[in-house]
Amino acid sequence: MRKGRKPYENKADFDPGRLRNKIEFYGQVWQDDGFGGGQSIMGVVRTTVGAKMSVSLNSLSHLQQLGTIAASTDFTTYFYVMLRKYPNFYPEKDMDVAIDGVMYKVRGVMPQDEPTTFIKILCARTE
Repeated sequence: MRKGRKPYENKADFDPGRLRNKIEFYGQVWQDDGFGGGQSIMGVVRTTVGAKMSVSLNSLSHLQQLGTIAASTDFTTYFYVMLRKYPNFYPEKDMDVAIDGVMYKVRGVMPQDEPTTFIKILCARTE
């Protein structure tokens, strides 16, 4: 631990200034029709900023932790996204996410430190 660091600080040494990519998470949202009813539609659940990082071949152990088989992975369509953890929102596997307007699917979620302030998600590009 770095000298002078408090126990609850960012232990992953991730610089929050790198959170520059616009990220939108999509899920089922209830839309009221104004007459006492409504319908469930696909809508934006959370909009935030994050840092998009490419997956390297040296991170195979991280991919196995997230449940991805490295032998069948096309590394050009997978990205890590680092973002802040919110108290009322946590991304789920197979959730749709738009990163700078390009659609991806969440393939895994990994907390970065304890107590968690940042989370890292693995996203796969959807066709």
